[in-house]
Amino acid sequence: YVSKLGGGLVMVGGPDSFGAGGWKGSPIEPLLPVNLDLPEQVMAFPAAVALVIDNSGSMARGLAGSSSSKQRIANEGAALAVLALDKSDALCVIAFNSSPEVVISARRNKDAKKNAEIVRGIGSGGGTNIGGALRAAGEQLGKLDKAPVKHVILLTDGRDEQRVDLAGIAGELKSRGIT
Repeated sequence: YVSKLGGGLVMVGGPDSFGAGGWKGSPIEPLLPVNLDLPEQVMAFPAAVALVIDNSGSMARGLAGSSSSKQRIANEGAALAVLALDKSDALCVIAFNSSPEVVISARRNKDAKKNAEIVRGIGSGGGTNIGGALRAAGEQLGKLDKAPVKHVILLTDGRDEQRVDLAGIAGELKSRGIT
């Protein structure tokens, strides 16, 4: 009616009608004279989460009473956390054994399914360097100045082989606004 016959369309609404409202992605969106996407530079991250996942050799072992390895269970738990995050939330994933590896660098969780599959593919092997992984998570979260909430979630079965002051590292992260 509007595009082919030249008829008029009037849209009226309040603060929940446009932008984050229910019309984004609807058949009406292309007819509107406004862009329903919020500019990226205006949007702040509601939350930023660093998942720090142990992938040392001991994670390949089975968990008592389960047919799954500790690695598979940790990966699946982390993948479910990724899927629970909003696409506007920020995410980074650090896998660690003898050294940390940034599996997913700090960015919006725009493709949660793809990110979850990446997490599910983390393998096992090596030692346990928790301190290095926590520092790497702090570096990644430090890049996200606009995130009002920053969390590190550590999944591990072991002790830090480096025997560093993990409480001290946690305190340092907390002083930077990272829980």
